[in-house]
Amino acid sequence: MIESRTGEDHGKVIRTLRANRRIEAADRLDLLRRMRTRADYQAEQNVSGGEFDRAILLALEIQHHLNPDWTLNTQ
Repeated sequence: MIESRTGEDHGKVIRTLRANRRIEAADRLDLLRRMRTRADYQAEQNVSGGEFDRAILLALEIQHHLNPDWTLNTQ
């Protein structure tokens, strides 16, 4: 995939994941994309600490779905 440096890149990655039957990773990435869009472009709405934590968890879940051997080292 050639990076276009536009918002469409995320859509391409999501479609590619779905085409390759990586549905859970695609769904999580799509949700993370929507959360980022809201945080970036709907500035009148505050992002709570819980939403921030959820975004981090989604990113970690995506990483795990794409590489099951990957683990978070918290030390």
